[in-house]
Amino acid sequence: MIHSAYINVMMLDSDRFSLDGVVKVLQNKLPYTVVRHSIKLQGKIDLLISGRDAVSLCAAQHDAICLPPEGQLMMISNTPGQRWHRLPHSLHSSAQWYLHRRQSEDQLAALFLRILPPDPRLIILIDPVRAANKADGAGKNAD
Repeated sequence: MIHSAYINVMMLDSDRFSLDGVVKVLQNKLPYTVVRHSIKLQGKIDLLISGRDAVSLCAAQHDAICLPPEGQLMMISNTPGQRWHRLPHSLHSSAQWYLHRRQSEDQLAALFLRILPPDPRLIILIDPVRAANKADGAGKNAD
């Protein structure tokens, strides 16, 4: 379990639907929490959420160095059979959670309640893909 009132959550997954669902659950199921989006990591990563696709795993390996010993890793997969033994070695050092994309919101919320402290005040979501998409959209509108 993470023991801080301010939590950095890094989200790396090519499946936007899945990550948007994570944001929805955080906002709806943790009522006393302010969720703020950010493109830049300030300090450590408390929870790293990653997909099992090659691009997400590569990015997760790169960002795993910012996970402290008490940091958590949540892997999202389409296939129930994909387990931890196939993870790159650099991702094995943190506590690991397995999540199926079709898991219900209630199951996901229950997992967050196990991982996160009982009363987080601020969850900062670091989402590089969303930030890049917003920047691309702003650039297109400026033309």
